Amino acid sequence: MTGAALASELAPAAVPLIAARVVDDAISTGDRGALYPLAGLALLFGVLEALAVLVRRWVMSKAALGVETDLRRDLYGHLQALPVSFHDRWQSGQLLSRATEDLATVRRFLGFGLVFLVEELYETGVVALVLRAARSSPT
Repeated sequence: MTGAALASELAPAAVPLIAARVVDDAISTGDRGALYPLAGLALLFGVLEALAVLVRRWVMSKAALGVETDLRRDLYGHLQALPVSFHDRWQSGQLLSRATEDLATVRRFLGFGLVFLVEELYETGVVALVLRAARSSPT
């Protein structure tokens, strides 16, 4: 999953570099034949990004669902071990509804929120490096 997340961030970061080659080399020199390989390379990076996102989401959703399943099993085991007097104070539907919704929130955070937080921090670093490299390269 980490490899797929890295690939899904690196692939789109390369597209502006390809666009710079299009402008600097193919368009400025009038070499229209150089556009086709560069367009193919940009398309390849787009397909690579889409596949990496698919793999990342598939793996992460399975992992987050596994965590939710384990938590749910532990919670229900604990609820069944509680004395009957505890259950007399709660409506069973309300208790299970709250527990189910809370566990679903944990799953959504693990599957999306945490992943996107780490991914966006990583993407910020990659963009900063690309901008630094573009600034220091001769024009």
